Amino acid sequence: ELRFTNLRCLRLVGGFVLTDLPKLKCPQLEHLDLSVCIRLSSKAVQRILSNLPELKTLKLMKCSGLETLNIPCKKLVSVDVSYCAALTVLMVNSVVLKKVLTSGCSALDTLMVRNTTTMQHLKLLSLAKLQRLRLDAPGLQTLTIRGCTELSHVHLFCPHLRQANMSSKDTRTQELYQYEPIRRLVKEDENDVGGNGNDDDIGDASVNEIGMDAEEASNQQDGIKIQVDGVAMSQE
Repeated sequence: ELRFTNLRCLRLVGGFVLTDLPKLKCPQLEHLDLSVCIRLSSKAVQRILSNLPELKTLKLMKCSGLETLNIPCKKLVSVDVSYCAALTVLMVNSVVLKKVLTSGCSALDTLMVRNTTTMQHLKLLSLAKLQRLRLDAPGLQTLTIRGCTELSHVHLFCPHLRQANMSSKDTRTQELYQYEPIRRLVKEDENDVGGNGNDDDIGDASVNEIGMDAEEASNQQDGIKIQVDGVAMSQE
């Protein structure tokens, strides 16, 4: 066991032969960087995080030994797991979370972000194996989902969502379009050439019409926007 009472920042970048870490007692640690510790296991990281109550930023870039990660740090503001090629499950539960970086997580199957009230923007790009997505983020305003071709189980609680950027050709499910705030932002143009108004075609159709009736519009904030297949639209 290693105890550092006043330590606030710890960087162990590039520990290529590091497979485990001693139990850390760092009650004031706020910033931890274990990037490129390619042999570090999920179990080892999990054990460390359980003893870091003040942690605010966590960097685990290119930690190819990580497979599942449940981050319990309640004060976490930012987590970066970019290019963790073996990571399949990521769960984060922090009220003050603002940033989750997942670029290059080619094996990521499940992403759960819960109880965050401060995150405003989230991008999920080219996560080809992502199937399960849960976002409990009431403060989220912008959501970008592209290249997530296997997405099939979606739960979103984002009542203040104002802009959604996605490709209608990406998903194999209609769930994103059935989510209430997104349904109010957009719907398939029933008169589009080649379209027949059948909901079964929504995954392949280019969405190009604001789907909001007068009653729904009266309950929405001004300036809501959606961008689908690179075409931006707004309801002022």
